[in-house]
Amino acid sequence: MSDRYILISAIAVLLAACSGADETIRDDGSADPTDLISYTVATSQTRSSVIKGTQFPTNQSFRIWAFEAGSSMALIDGDIVSCTDGSSWATQSKYYWPKGDTKITFYALYPTVFSINKEIKRFTYTVPTSVASQSDILYDMVTASKADDGVSHNPIKRYAVPLTLHHALTQIAFKGRVSANNKDWTVSVSEIKVCNVMGKGTFDLD
Repeated sequence: MSDRYILISAIAVLLAACSGADETIRDDGSADPTDLISYTVATSQTRSSVIKGTQFPTNQSFRIWAFEAGSSMALIDGDIVSCTDGSSWATQSKYYWPKGDTKITFYALYPTVFSINKEIKRFTYTVPTSVASQSDILYDMVTASKADDGVSHNPIKRYAVPLTLHHALTQIAFKGRVSANNKDWTVSVSEIKVCNVMGKGTFDLD
Protein backbone atom coordinates (compact mmCIF):
# COMPACT_ATOMS: atom_id res chain seq x y z
CA MET A 1 0.00 0.00 0.00
CA SER A 2 1.51 3.33 -1.05
CA ASP A 3 1.86 6.42 1.13
CA ARG A 4 -0.29 8.30 -1.39
CA TYR A 5 -3.17 5.83 -0.94
CA ILE A 6 -2.97 6.15 2.85
CA LEU A 7 -3.12 9.95 2.57
CA ILE A 8 -6.18 9.88 0.29
CA SER A 9 -7.96 7.46 2.65
CA ALA A 10 -7.22 9.67 5.65
CA ILE A 11 -8.66 12.71 3.85
CA ALA A 12 -11.81 10.76 2.99
CA VAL A 13 -12.28 9.78 6.65
CA LEU A 14 -11.84 13.40 7.79
CA LEU A 15 -14.38 14.64 5.26
CA ALA A 16 -16.88 12.04 6.42
CA ALA A 17 -16.32 13.03 10.05
CA CYS A 18 -17.08 16.68 9.27
CA SER A 19 -20.45 16.05 7.64
CA GLY A 20 -22.54 16.23 10.83
CA ALA A 21 -25.44 18.51 11.62
CA ASP A 22 -23.11 21.39 12.44
CA GLU A 23 -22.18 21.60 8.75
CA THR A 24 -25.46 20.78 7.01
CA ILE A 25 -27.53 23.20 9.08
CA ARG A 26 -25.72 26.23 7.62
CA ASP A 27 -26.23 27.78 4.21
CA ASP A 28 -23.53 26.53 1.87
CA GLY A 29 -25.29 27.64 -1.32
CA SER A 30 -26.41 24.13 -2.29
CA ALA A 31 -29.10 23.38 0.30
CA ASP A 32 -32.64 22.53 -0.74
CA PRO A 33 -34.74 25.68 -0.13
CA THR A 34 -37.61 23.51 1.14
CA ASP A 35 -35.36 22.51 4.07
CA LEU A 36 -35.02 26.10 5.32
CA ILE A 37 -35.62 26.30 9.09
CA SER A 38 -38.47 28.62 10.05
CA TYR A 39 -40.71 29.05 13.10
CA THR A 40 -44.31 29.48 14.13
CA VAL A 41 -44.75 31.56 17.28
CA ALA A 42 -47.53 31.71 19.86
CA THR A 43 -47.56 32.69 23.54
CA SER A 44 -49.13 30.97 26.51
CA GLN A 45 -52.09 32.80 28.02
CA THR A 46 -51.00 34.72 31.14
CA ARG A 47 -52.94 37.39 33.01
CA SER A 48 -51.35 40.74 33.88
CA SER A 49 -48.44 40.18 31.52
CA VAL A 50 -46.76 42.81 29.39
CA ILE A 51 -47.30 40.68 26.29
CA LYS A 52 -50.90 39.51 26.50
CA GLY A 53 -52.97 37.05 24.51
CA THR A 54 -51.87 33.97 22.60
CA GLN A 55 -49.97 35.54 19.69
CA PHE A 56 -46.46 36.92 19.97
CA PRO A 57 -46.41 40.48 18.53
CA THR A 58 -45.09 40.54 14.97
CA ASN A 59 -43.20 43.78 15.68
CA GLN A 60 -41.05 42.07 18.34
CA SER A 61 -38.05 39.74 18.02
CA PHE A 62 -36.43 37.02 20.13
CA ARG A 63 -33.22 34.98 20.13
CA ILE A 64 -32.84 31.33 19.14
CA TRP A 65 -30.18 28.74 19.97
CA ALA A 66 -30.01 25.27 18.44
CA PHE A 67 -28.00 22.24 19.56
CA GLU A 68 -27.69 18.68 18.35
CA ALA A 69 -28.70 16.23 21.08
CA GLY A 70 -26.11 15.97 23.84
CA SER A 71 -23.93 18.78 22.49
CA SER A 72 -23.00 22.17 23.93
CA MET A 73 -21.78 23.50 20.56
CA ALA A 74 -24.44 25.83 19.21
CA LEU A 75 -25.54 25.19 15.63
CA ILE A 76 -27.51 28.44 15.84
CA ASP A 77 -25.90 30.75 18.37
CA GLY A 78 -28.39 33.31 19.65
CA ASP A 79 -29.50 34.58 16.24
CA ILE A 80 -32.42 37.02 16.25
CA VAL A 81 -35.74 35.71 14.93
CA SER A 82 -38.11 38.26 13.41
CA CYS A 83 -41.39 38.17 11.54
CA THR A 84 -40.68 38.57 7.84
CA ASP A 85 -44.12 38.95 6.26
CA GLY A 86 -46.73 39.18 9.00
CA SER A 87 -46.88 35.41 9.59
CA SER A 88 -43.51 33.76 8.86
CA TRP A 89 -40.66 33.83 11.38
CA ALA A 90 -36.99 33.27 10.54
CA THR A 91 -33.42 34.36 11.23
CA GLN A 92 -31.64 36.73 8.88
CA SER A 93 -28.96 34.11 8.25
CA LYS A 94 -30.35 31.01 6.55
CA TYR A 95 -30.16 27.65 8.29
CA TYR A 96 -31.30 24.30 6.90
CA TRP A 97 -32.46 21.05 8.47
CA PRO A 98 -29.80 18.33 8.56
CA LYS A 99 -30.61 15.27 6.48
CA GLY A 100 -32.63 12.41 7.90
CA ASP A 101 -34.15 12.37 11.36
CA THR A 102 -31.33 14.13 13.26
CA LYS A 103 -32.91 15.72 16.32
CA ILE A 104 -32.17 19.40 16.99
CA THR A 105 -33.13 21.15 20.24
CA PHE A 106 -34.12 24.80 19.92
CA TYR A 107 -34.12 27.31 22.80
CA ALA A 108 -36.00 30.60 22.36
CA LEU A 109 -35.60 33.56 24.72
CA TYR A 110 -37.21 37.02 24.80
CA PRO A 111 -36.20 39.84 24.98
CA THR A 112 -33.13 39.91 22.76
CA VAL A 113 -30.95 41.58 25.41
CA PHE A 114 -30.70 38.23 27.22
CA SER A 115 -28.37 35.34 26.52
CA ILE A 116 -27.95 31.80 27.89
CA ASN A 117 -25.15 29.72 29.31
CA LYS A 118 -24.67 27.26 26.44
CA GLU A 119 -23.11 24.55 28.60
CA ILE A 120 -26.08 24.22 30.98
CA LYS A 121 -28.82 26.07 29.04
CA ARG A 122 -29.45 28.55 31.84
CA PHE A 123 -29.87 32.29 32.28
CA THR A 124 -29.85 34.55 35.34
CA TYR A 125 -32.02 37.62 35.87
CA THR A 126 -32.21 40.33 38.52
CA VAL A 127 -35.46 42.32 38.54
CA PRO A 128 -34.71 46.06 38.32
CA THR A 129 -36.22 48.31 40.97
CA SER A 130 -37.72 50.60 38.34
CA VAL A 131 -40.95 49.18 36.93
CA ALA A 132 -40.23 50.80 33.56
CA SER A 133 -36.99 48.80 33.32
CA GLN A 134 -38.52 45.42 34.14
CA SER A 135 -38.79 42.89 31.33
CA ASP A 136 -41.48 40.41 30.43
CA ILE A 137 -39.29 37.31 29.92
CA LEU A 138 -40.56 34.55 27.64
CA TYR A 139 -38.94 31.26 26.67
CA ASP A 140 -39.49 27.87 25.03
CA MET A 141 -37.61 24.66 24.24
CA VAL A 142 -38.53 22.39 21.31
CA THR A 143 -36.78 19.27 20.01
CA ALA A 144 -37.56 18.48 16.39
CA SER A 145 -36.20 17.06 13.15
CA LYS A 146 -36.82 17.42 9.43
CA ALA A 147 -38.76 14.14 9.54
CA ASP A 148 -41.49 15.60 11.78
CA ASP A 149 -44.88 16.50 10.32
CA GLY A 150 -44.69 19.62 8.19
CA VAL A 151 -46.90 22.65 7.94
CA SER A 152 -48.01 24.13 4.66
CA HIS A 153 -46.28 27.13 3.16
CA ASN A 154 -47.11 28.31 -0.35
CA PRO A 155 -45.70 27.27 -2.75
CA ILE A 156 -43.76 24.64 -0.74
CA LYS A 157 -44.32 22.45 2.28
CA ARG A 158 -41.72 22.35 5.02
CA TYR A 159 -41.52 21.80 8.75
CA ALA A 160 -41.60 24.93 10.90
CA VAL A 161 -40.44 24.73 14.52
CA PRO A 162 -43.61 25.24 16.63
CA LEU A 163 -42.70 27.65 19.43
CA THR A 164 -45.07 28.54 22.26
CA LEU A 165 -43.40 31.21 24.35
CA HIS A 166 -44.07 30.85 28.08
CA HIS A 167 -43.66 33.52 30.74
CA ALA A 168 -40.73 32.98 33.10
CA LEU A 169 -42.05 35.76 35.34
CA THR A 170 -45.52 36.93 36.28
CA GLN A 171 -46.17 40.57 37.07
CA ILE A 172 -47.80 41.17 40.48
CA ALA A 173 -50.62 43.72 40.28
CA PHE A 174 -53.12 45.07 42.81
CA LYS A 175 -56.70 46.20 42.39
CA GLY A 176 -58.87 47.76 45.10
CA ARG A 177 -62.64 47.86 45.17
CA VAL A 178 -65.51 48.50 47.55
CA SER A 179 -68.70 46.51 47.89
CA ALA A 180 -71.74 47.29 45.77
CA ASN A 181 -73.48 48.68 48.86
CA ASN A 182 -70.70 51.24 49.37
CA LYS A 183 -69.92 52.08 45.76
CA ASP A 184 -69.89 55.83 46.50
CA TRP A 185 -67.09 55.49 49.02
CA THR A 186 -63.57 56.69 48.26
CA VAL A 187 -60.82 54.47 49.68
CA SER A 188 -57.16 55.50 49.91
CA VAL A 189 -54.53 52.78 50.25
CA SER A 190 -51.59 54.05 52.27
CA GLU A 191 -49.28 51.06 51.98
CA ILE A 192 -48.92 47.57 50.50
CA LYS A 193 -46.20 45.17 51.59
CA VAL A 194 -45.20 42.09 49.59
CA CYS A 195 -43.03 39.50 51.31
CA ASN A 196 -41.00 36.51 50.13
CA VAL A 197 -40.98 37.45 46.44
CA MET A 198 -37.77 36.57 44.63
CA GLY A 199 -35.98 39.50 43.01
CA LYS A 200 -33.23 37.42 41.42
CA GLY A 201 -32.93 33.88 40.15
CA THR A 202 -31.56 31.42 37.63
CA PHE A 203 -33.78 29.64 35.13
CA ASP A 204 -32.88 26.30 33.53
CA LEU A 205 -34.35 26.08 30.02
CA ASP A 206 -34.07 22.29 30.08
